[in-house]
Amino acid sequence: SILRFSWGYSNAQRFLWSVSAEKGFSVSAGLDFTHPAIASDYRGFRSRVDMTGYLRMPWLHHHVLALHAGGGVSGGSFPGGPFYVGGFIDVALLDQIRSAIQNSNFLIQGGVSLRGYPSAVQTGRYYALMNAEYRFPIVNIDRGLSTLPIMLNRISGNAFVDFGSAFDAPETAKFKTGIGGELWFDLTIGYFVSLAMRVGYAKGLASEGLDKFYFVASVPY
Repeated sequence: SILRFSWGYSNAQRFLWSVSAEKGFSVSAGLDFTHPAIASDYRGFRSRVDMTGYLRMPWLHHHVLALHAGGGVSGGSFPGGPFYVGGFIDVALLDQIRSAIQNSNFLIQGGVSLRGYPSAVQTGRYYALMNAEYRFPIVNIDRGLSTLPIMLNRISGNAFVDFGSAFDAPETAKFKTGIGGELWFDLTIGYFVSLAMRVGYAKGLASEGLDKFYFVASVPY
């Protein structure tokens, strides 16, 4: 059993041809609590806060600077273990496409990550993660091949910097930086399922960093 409190607010806005939200901000906070008094096998807590802002660039339509900062703290024992930071989880390309078409066990990952490193390069009771992305449109297509159940809506680009760490004590934190770029493919599969696929390259600039190409299904933050 887990007792959960959460709160969120957003005034972020996006428009018809937007790559993502283009203006405004969002903030969310959550606290999870476990204790035998609520029939839990654990005794601990985990809390986190996330803040995201979107700045529309004045020089070209739908160019956006997206900024994210988040952090968390945990204590005691908690199901699922401590926090972790790292890159996307590797899933084979054919497996992703096949599971998307069959709508079975399809892994859609969140957009907040420390790219350029293994998926859980650091773990700990605390974490802090910051991301900056410059997002821009490339081409709007909105076409499919005959009556096949797949449509390519648009292709967008993204250049990013990630900076973060997970640690057991603030004095032991070892922050890592990753940089790279991505192509985003917005698809409609089966005539009604919307998917955001990313093809990217990330380079980790600190120890344990990788030079990595990846293909994932992921929603932007």
